[in-house]
Amino acid sequence: MPIPPELVAILRTHIKTYGTTSDGRLFYTRSGGSYDSDYTSVWREARKLAFTPGQVESPLGVASMTCGRPPCRSG
Repeated sequence: MPIPPELVAILRTHIKTYGTTSDGRLFYTRSGGSYDSDYTSVWREARKLAFTPGQVESPLGVASMTCGRPPCRSG
């Protein structure tokens, strides 16, 4: 996704100053963990209520970012 040159400069300064995590995240907690959004927390709790334990542990359910987005159109 293209971003304005001013934002590129800000991000480069941030990376130079703070670095990234081993998996490439820019923003992380003092202990190196990721920041969970409210949406992520709600998604996790909803999965526990709606699914069996096996389904909750499935890697297919961690993609909460796709929930509610319109499908991509091909062709």
